[in-house]
Amino acid sequence: MPSPSTAAGTTGPGSSSHQLASALAYLRHQSGMTIQDAAQQADLSPSYVSRVLADERVPSWAVVHMLATIFGGKASELRMLWERTQGAAYPPRQTVEGSAQRLQDAFRGLYLAASCPELEGLVVEGQLSAATVAEVLRGNVVPDWETAGALIARLGGHPGDFRRLWEEFHYAFLASQVDFPPDGLSRSMLPGSDADDSMGSA
Repeated sequence: MPSPSTAAGTTGPGSSSHQLASALAYLRHQSGMTIQDAAQQADLSPSYVSRVLADERVPSWAVVHMLATIFGGKASELRMLWERTQGAAYPPRQTVEGSAQRLQDAFRGLYLAASCPELEGLVVEGQLSAATVAEVLRGNVVPDWETAGALIARLGGHPGDFRRLWEEFHYAFLASQVDFPPDGLSRSMLPGSDADDSMGSA
C-alpha cells in the first residue's frame, strides 16, 4: 500500500489543496466510479479517499497518481497542483518542448479543478477568446504571459503560481534563439516538437 498522505496544510476555496481535491473529485464524477470501488482498486480505505476528495487530507504524489489513473485521468495534469501543496521546488531547466508540456499540463489541471467549465464562460472581451482557450488546453498554443494570466485568473487560479513555469518555458525558448511571437506561440513551431503527439482535447 502506498504511503497515504501528510495532513493538509492551508485548505479552503482557492487553496492549492482545494484545487487538487476538486480536480480529483471532478475526475471521479466523470468516471462514474464509487468511492468504495476506487478505494478497493487503490488499496486505500474508503474513508481516506473520501477525505482526500473533500480536501480534508493532502495525499502523497503516489496516491494522486494512482487515483487520477483509476479515474481515467492524466496524472501529469495534476502534478503542479500537488507540487503547490508541498511547496515543492521546480525541476531543473528542461527542453523547450518539455517545459511547454509542463505548462500545458498545469493549465489542464487547473481546468479540471474548475470542473471543466464551458469555454465561452472563460472569455475576457478583447483579451481572451473561447478559441484561444481551446487551443491552449489542447496544447496547440503556448500563450503570451498576459493571456496566460487572464486564463489562470478566469479558472480560479493564482497567476503567481504559474509565473515560474511560464518563465522556464520562455527562457528555454529564448535559448533556442527564436523570437517569441507577441500573440503566443504555436506548439508546432517549437524546436524538435511533435504537436500532434501532445495534443489533448478541451
